Amino acid sequence: MGLEYDISADPGTNATGICIWLKGEPVALKTIRPKTTESSDYLSRVLSVTSQFRQLCIDLVDVENSIRTVAIEEFEWHNSRLEKATSAHTAQVSMSKCNGVKCALAAVAFDFADEVTEANKKQIKKSETALLARCKGLKGSKDALDAYQIGVCAGLDRRRL
Repeated sequence: MGLEYDISADPGTNATGICIWLKGEPVALKTIRPKTTESSDYLSRVLSVTSQFRQLCIDLVDVENSIRTVAIEEFEWHNSRLEKATSAHTAQVSMSKCNGVKCALAAVAFDFADEVTEANKKQIKKSETALLARCKGLKGSKDALDAYQIGVCAGLDRRRL
């Protein structure tokens, strides 16, 4: 019997955080950034992130290894997005773009994982997650640490078997 991985993801158009889990422990934090020169070309950015996520899944899975669960952030209207936005329309466009990345990641995840689920990272305070990450010696981008937080909220840290 091979290894059974879990993945948690924090989707975004500029950076997508990834945390790879094995037996309830985070084993890798990654940040996927679009590999495109056109910063305004939304579709190219989504396709680039999706392609890199697919390759990550391919690299994890082989004849013996599998992906058990992929947990992706459940979106709400983030206050931070509303505060940064110059208008409600701008905030709505931003969330719609993030949802596009989320759907693309989910489509890839369904090809590899036994289960695809959502997790709301507001279940645990960011400061508590930062403390947990520091205790485990985890270092990564803000997006990768957000992916770790999503994994904790999804219960991936409680999977020991």
